[in-house]
Amino acid sequence: LKLQGQVAEAIASEIKIKLAPQEHAALQRTRRVNQRAFESYVEGSYFGSKTSQESLDKSVALLRNAIELEPGYAQAYAGLSHTLYVLGLLGMRPAGDAYPAAKSAALQALALDNQIAEAHNTLAEVERGYRFNWVAAEVEFKRALELNPSYALAHSGYAGVLSNMGRHRDAIAEAM
Repeated sequence: LKLQGQVAEAIASEIKIKLAPQEHAALQRTRRVNQRAFESYVEGSYFGSKTSQESLDKSVALLRNAIELEPGYAQAYAGLSHTLYVLGLLGMRPAGDAYPAAKSAALQALALDNQIAEAHNTLAEVERGYRFNWVAAEVEFKRALELNPSYALAHSGYAGVLSNMGRHRDAIAEAM
């Protein structure tokens, strides 16, 4: 992971991209992760990007395996939170089960590392899609975008919240 960060910084430097301070800091952080946990996380993330029941269930199992192998693996909790949220969103699990479980996993991720945009995004989605708390959702979407300004899911979610709040011009600007 340290090598990945160094490569990303080298590429950004070579193509003259200016990194925001938080992006630079994220690339500098080094994390030691059990190799099998990392592989399980990567595979779980892959299956979490699909929308079939089978793929999402496989994602949950793989991400839980990553957490079992590496209990302090914040990114695995964040991935799990996202997959659980998607299962609820798509109606593959009851909302009363999926959304609270997604929130719990996101909070665990943030307890381990409060710099994970994906976990903030999941909290925002839970506030938006389950609790209908637009103000809390806006706070979490803003934090996700502060941590990762190019996070497309957070931009689209934030645009939706702005529209829900009647701030349609802001929503259109956010969606652009």
